[in-house]
Amino acid sequence: MTDIKRLGLGCMGKNMANKERSIETVRYILDHGVTMLNTGEFYGGGESEMVLSECRGNKIRVRGIVSFASIDIHGLPAVQLSDTADGKNMVFCVFNEAGILDQVKAGDSVTMEGNYLVYNDEFGIVLKNCSYCRPDKNEK
Repeated sequence: MTDIKRLGLGCMGKNMANKERSIETVRYILDHGVTMLNTGEFYGGGESEMVLSECRGNKIRVRGIVSFASIDIHGLPAVQLSDTADGKNMVFCVFNEAGILDQVKAGDSVTMEGNYLVYNDEFGIVLKNCSYCRPDKNEK
């Protein structure tokens, strides 16, 4: 499990020429707390984004503080996590069932698990099919 931290990885060197090593690196850092991936279209003509797309489906478990819990613009229940209750969103968790919204509120310290979908500059890491969520009873 990973605590949300403001750690980042520059993805300029993540390209198709060293695809397997790049995928291995990205999966490793996602499992160890990196919540910001710096990409750019000019990084090999979009190759870094293609490498990141190969990491889709990688199961990630994160612990953070709920900064927002509501229905997203697609009508799906979503919870945004940060390292602080009013901090920048670092992980955006999309759920299949709305029941999650009855279980959490802003400021709660929670643990969630989901499949890595993509990195987005606005939300940070986006997880889909989030199925695990529990308040951390030992933290306030």
